[in-house]
Amino acid sequence: MYTVPGIKMTIITAIVAACAFFYPPSSGGSAESVNTQAYLVVESDDGRVSIDARDVEIAELLRAVAQKTKTNISIGAGVSGKITVKLSAATSAEALKAICQNSAVVYEYLPDTNSWRVLRSFAVSGANGETPAVLLDGGTAGASGESAASQKRPGKIAAPEGVTAGARAPAMPSSPPAGASREKRPAYKAGELLVKFRDGATPEQIAALHARLGSVVIKNLPKLRLQRIKLKTGLAEAEAIRQYQEAAIVEHVELHALRYPQATPNDPGFPSQWNLRKIGAEALWNITTGNRDVIVAVIDSGVDYKHPDLRDTIWVNTAEQNGQPGVDDDGNGHPDDIYGWDFADNDNDPFDPGDSSGHGTHVAGIIGAVGNNGVGVSGVNWKIRIMPLKVTADGRTAFEEADIIEAIDYAIANGADVVNCSFGGSLPSLNEYTAFKNLKQAGILAVCAAGNYGNDMDKGGKIYPASYMVDNVIHDTTDIFCPGLDNILSVASTDSSDALAASSNYGKTTVDVAAPGESIYSTAPLSGTTASVRSVDASPAVEYPALGMEYAALTTAEGIAGALYDCGMGYSGYTCESEVMDQIPAAVSGNIALIQRGNCDGQAFYFSQKVANAMAKGAAGVIIYNNLKDDPYDDDNFDTEGGTLGAPGSWIPVVSISKTAGEALLSLLSKAPLRVALTNKPTVNPYKDMTGTSMAAPHVAGLAGLIYGQCPSVGYADIKAAIINTSDKIPALADKVASGGRINALASLTSMFPPGDLSGNCRLGLEDAIIALRLLANMDTPLVCPLSTPNCRLDVNNDAMIGPAEAIYILQKISGNR
Repeated sequence: MYTVPGIKMTIITAIVAACAFFYPPSSGGSAESVNTQAYLVVESDDGRVSIDARDVEIAELLRAVAQKTKTNISIGAGVSGKITVKLSAATSAEALKAICQNSAVVYEYLPDTNSWRVLRSFAVSGANGETPAVLLDGGTAGASGESAASQKRPGKIAAPEGVTAGARAPAMPSSPPAGASREKRPAYKAGELLVKFRDGATPEQIAALHARLGSVVIKNLPKLRLQRIKLKTGLAEAEAIRQYQEAAIVEHVELHALRYPQATPNDPGFPSQWNLRKIGAEALWNITTGNRDVIVAVIDSGVDYKHPDLRDTIWVNTAEQNGQPGVDDDGNGHPDDIYGWDFADNDNDPFDPGDSSGHGTHVAGIIGAVGNNGVGVSGVNWKIRIMPLKVTADGRTAFEEADIIEAIDYAIANGADVVNCSFGGSLPSLNEYTAFKNLKQAGILAVCAAGNYGNDMDKGGKIYPASYMVDNVIHDTTDIFCPGLDNILSVASTDSSDALAASSNYGKTTVDVAAPGESIYSTAPLSGTTASVRSVDASPAVEYPALGMEYAALTTAEGIAGALYDCGMGYSGYTCESEVMDQIPAAVSGNIALIQRGNCDGQAFYFSQKVANAMAKGAAGVIIYNNLKDDPYDDDNFDTEGGTLGAPGSWIPVVSISKTAGEALLSLLSKAPLRVALTNKPTVNPYKDMTGTSMAAPHVAGLAGLIYGQCPSVGYADIKAAIINTSDKIPALADKVASGGRINALASLTSMFPPGDLSGNCRLGLEDAIIALRLLANMDTPLVCPLSTPNCRLDVNNDAMIGPAEAIYILQKISGNR
């Protein structure tokens, strides 16, 4: 009997069989005649059964086998689907295996009654929805009509004692299961092993062993007595390891493990981000970099949603973006709230250009600055959506409670999953408490800064809202008792040495966990750009002043250089006055497009459309020049204020120049090919260091968002517990915070995967069993994380492999038999 160590088996024998042989109809004549009508023939001789069946119900065939072989087979209600199968002189067990080749089936043998019970099946469709054919022991093909010799045959899969293995696992769907990461990679090289031989093993002995197992030596390292070998087709790694281990000349044999460069982003500021390396973000990003379905509301001083490192992660209210200007299209009381809302000034711009501290922008960057985009810094979560909720009036620094309460209500109504609260004060408020209680009732986690007064909040001097996590008596006209809110996660601050920051509040019962908060490098408001266009080839070189287009990408101080191409007004495949206008040449790819402002027929033709057309042809940058007269009395402000691309997006560098400058470039271009350098650099550095628990909290908010994205079905309590329970225990924090540690991002996420969760969506399902079977069948199927990853818990029997034990365990769990 096959057992899984450490796990009580409730099913005596379980079989997982799956098949993915999808045979398309033959375009030519059949190699042999095939009856296209459904039929069923079952014959028995001396307890063995022969089957010739086409397009019959699995349950019907099982009943026929039971009758012919006098075998007691009970069939569950969930067993359904049709099958085509042919075999001869098979035992009842072999017949069950064949019948299950078109499905993933769990069934058990009951020795006390000498009977079989088929528990559950999952149909696997063939090409075009047809029932896949089954070929066993030289049997003929099914619907395709091709000869057996022309079919791709399954390899044999060795199975542990008591377990019958199926053929090959079903093909995985074209897209990962819901919630599964798209960035998972295999832990080992399929079909290969590393074998170390004992000292004294002769070349003849080694060659004979390989020949007996059908292996091929890929690489020989005689000094190390180590060989890399390729297994013969159909021999599973687990079985090959067993057979090599039985040989006296073998010292050690193991899977050929794969290693990957850690996901260190190419953002130039990343080397300064000690905080992300400290919490294990690089290893975490090998599993996931986020999910755009998750929203983190940032209640703060405002967020520069035009920032080049933030604009792609900013939440967008599409109802207002696609609605009528000045109209409250979604009826939420906030007209044109495309990127959030300013509750302090009651307008639709959640950013104050005069925000000298840049507090909210800095916080947003820690949560979700776009990583690996070659710009600035990385956030914890590269694909989050940040909802800017501004609660500071322009030119001021204080957050008012009423604005905070309104912002919380907005976050709830607009689908926030996490709320970051990098603020606090000493006065508790029943109204504010109620707002956070509403967050709890909506299932939303609130991550709150513990404060920067160096206080032990267990002894007094609490900071709110962080301290709403514990019981409070709020003083109003009467004392009101408010039970602690478990949806609040209070965060202290640590430095690069994992010491509690000197200014950070703490408390064994009033603060949950610590996170980096000292000298954190993140985004700062973009306070304008300096732009220019310079001819490179002209002699002498000429430089023209320019204005950076709003939302356009930034460049380095050197800018970007390329050949200049005249692209007219930027039309591409547009019909105007019966003429198809395709003004952007293919040669602009990797170069600079020069586009005139204006349109063909008086119809609106926005800068965003012109630039999008150039980007579609591969342009690296765009220069838009004016088409109006240089008239100082003209009220058009394009030459003085530039234009806009309308909304944040993945834009390329775009600048505008005057009509005179544009015509001068055209004149140079008409004489000879011309190279230009386009510059759109920030006036001041839009990144800076900041310190405080305000910087610690967004690390946790970004991490919570990552977990939500990977595990969409879990609740805030599970995520909070995971973050607290998996923190790295730091002696200096043992009596300072409830967890006794600083967050560990990788451990927090992987702890959410139940044993056997090979797909990494935080639940067990058929997709996990299919992955196990694919690995067993030597198919390259990536795992959510390497087996050696702490807390990953994929390997249920601790043999450093994924195979029958995992498949059986998973199917038993999802069928309710464990």
